[in-house]
Amino acid sequence: MKTVIILSVLCFFFFSTTAFLVWYIRGILSKLLYVSESMGDFMIVVDNYANHLDTVYNMETFYGDETLQSLLQHTAAVVEEIEQFESIYTLTTDLEAEQDEPDDEEELPYDDEEERSA
Repeated sequence: MKTVIILSVLCFFFFSTTAFLVWYIRGILSKLLYVSESMGDFMIVVDNYANHLDTVYNMETFYGDETLQSLLQHTAAVVEEIEQFESIYTLTTDLEAEQDEPDDEEELPYDDEEERSA
């Protein structure tokens, strides 16, 4: 009888610990995915900023301006630094790309012109 009680207590302890760990890991993973998505969005914003800055720098009015050139170099350095964390912010884009890809078995709709020529 004593053995059954001890085994029951141990079973409950292991079940409780497992349930807690599953809950904790789920929370950690949801935070990681949020950070990944936010970093991806941030990278898009910084890329857009760098492209806009490059466009302004190449305008005749500002071409050769040392301040803009320094700002352009600093932006490129920031982009390179952010790209080091690419493995983190591509977690969500990889998942989204897999979900968006159509299956090979599905037939894609054709335009009327493509159907006639085929």
